Amino acid sequence: MTLYQALISSLLAILILLLGFHRYFESQHFIIRGKFPASRGSIVLVSIVTFALIVSSLVVVVAVAPSAFERK
Repeated sequence: MTLYQALISSLLAILILLLGFHRYFESQHFIIRGKFPASRGSIVLVSIVTFALIVSSLVVVVAVAPSAFERK
């Protein structure tokens, strides 16, 4: 289970890196022209992805932790 979570976390990190890369160069493009776009879409997407990762981590901890710390 944690291998899948590590893989998903790595893929999401790459996705967020690519979104930041795109946003940076898009902003530079518009700044040269004297404009600056409000990029709500990418910020909302990153927020949703981060929230999903936090919730999935919590679910894994709650599902796995009781069996890891049970006393015999």
